[in-house]
Amino acid sequence: MNERVEYSQLDCYKRATDEQKRKLNQEQYFDLGKLPEETLRKEFENYIRYRGTKVSILTIKTERNYFNSLCEFLQKPSNQVKSLMERDENVWIKQLKAWMLQKGRALTKAKKRVYQNESVEKVALIRYFENIIQFTVDLSETNELTKDIWYLERLPIIIRSNPIVNHKTINFRKIEQPDIREEMKKAIYYHLQYEAIATVTREVSVMNKFSKYLKEKYPQVDSCEEIDRNIIEKFLIYLKIEVESGNGKRDDLIKLKE
Repeated sequence: MNERVEYSQLDCYKRATDEQKRKLNQEQYFDLGKLPEETLRKEFENYIRYRGTKVSILTIKTERNYFNSLCEFLQKPSNQVKSLMERDENVWIKQLKAWMLQKGRALTKAKKRVYQNESVEKVALIRYFENIIQFTVDLSETNELTKDIWYLERLPIIIRSNPIVNHKTINFRKIEQPDIREEMKKAIYYHLQYEAIATVTREVSVMNKFSKYLKEKYPQVDSCEEIDRNIIEKFLIYLKIEVESGNGKRDDLIKLKE
């Protein structure tokens, strides 16, 4: 495996301005070779590439410092493991804090809040390690795309978010037919790559209603392949009646027609 993750390979570098690129350090890469085991390298690489889809290149520059500190921490003989999964998160954080104290590094910092008194929070290195561990645990349990509730920040794509409404999840649990639910997930993942999140969530909302309608009127239907023109036309009429009676949304009708 390649023992470097170059800044230029990350999505955020491709989006970076010339001014941001001029602020980067001379060594524009994460040196995975500083980690003692191949599995550890892959775990960190996965997280670094994921972060590249979520933050700016200047944030990546800052996080490289945390990465280098963790490499030093994991080189300690008592911490040389093959995978982060070998220890519980609480054990890891306790050991990291002990190592930081030995190095004379602070565990907390003061944080000033607008209109409030100062508060105390964990330093960024601890939070960075916590995030890597949780990300690795989530990947090991199951791929995010196989879950019935997606946490948008964990998807390996750039989400066209809404600055007013902060969508954090997409819930497929109301689609009661398992095969249709899985087919819908594939379609939604594709749509997320070019549609705004608000549009995508409306699509899921309409599909939730369609699933409920199918269960009530066509309980034998459990796959998209079994849905014919007649079923769709009757559902459109059902939605139209809902809209006209004031119990439904006109936008639902429009989204289904699309």
